[in-house]
Amino acid sequence: MIGLPDKTRTYCFFLEEDMNRYLLKKALDQAGTTHDFSDIWETAMRLGQKDIFDLL
Repeated sequence: MIGLPDKTRTYCFFLEEDMNRYLLKKALDQAGTTHDFSDIWETAMRLGQKDIFDLL
């Protein structure tokens, strides 16, 4: 992202966050074992998406 205008860089950052959250949600839909859920939890913590397991 070197050489990109600040506005574009900010947009890419938010797009990446949204994509990470979407993929975590899809992973939750596909998870079938305790190990799957543990992996998703660890990834969510690393990405700062601590609320991914909250019920709606």
